[in-house]
Amino acid sequence: MTHNEGNEMILRFPREIKIQCMRDALEQDNFGMFMGLSKVFLDAPISEGGIETEVIQAIHDEYMNMRKEEHDVDAQENIDNG
Repeated sequence: MTHNEGNEMILRFPREIKIQCMRDALEQDNFGMFMGLSKVFLDAPISEGGIETEVIQAIHDEYMNMRKEEHDVDAQENIDNG
């Protein structure tokens, strides 16, 4: 399978699956995979399976907020445990 065939295949996935793939990549701390998927989805027209910039940005922001909250909890625990 060529690179383009792989891109065409993932673009045919249902929208919900594409969004979940990006979320899963971030949950696994695989930022490279998230960026690769994002590029495929942003480069394709929406009519051909692409995803809007705002949706991808919202997924990224959700992940960054979660990571910030985790970091804040860890920092507070370190302060509390001296």
